Amino acid sequence: MANPDPRLYASEELNRRIIEAMHAGLVHVSADGTIQQANGEALRILGLTFDELTQRYTRDFEMDTIWEDGSSCPVADYPVTKALTTGQAQPPATIGVRRPDGDISWSIYTAVPVMAAGGEVTGAVVTLLDITERKRAEEVRRAL
Repeated sequence: MANPDPRLYASEELNRRIIEAMHAGLVHVSADGTIQQANGEALRILGLTFDELTQRYTRDFEMDTIWEDGSSCPVADYPVTKALTTGQAQPPATIGVRRPDGDISWSIYTAVPVMAAGGEVTGAVVTLLDITERKRAEEVRRAL
């Protein structure tokens, strides 16, 4: 086997470093909803290890997700599901996820499809911007 191109390796390494340095969670999901990759911030937000997260499908979170009004957020309404089914980038949506420790983390989710050269959707990239502290502060202000 030929030696890998050092420029390709350097580019991939740079991309990995950028993704890990982000202050937003980043998750790659395959076309069938299998969670493939996640950065450290996504793991922190969701309260899961890499192995715990990548052994799940997006639908596995349905029982633990809510909209801001407290109603259930069905998997069909997840930005990632819509990106996978429509092939279109999805606008931001605020969703709460119950973590394994029982706390709810609030994030603004967006999703963009990943397309093959032929135009078929092969997956999606999801961003999670953690707003949990902001939501807690709002609750405290309302209680005063």
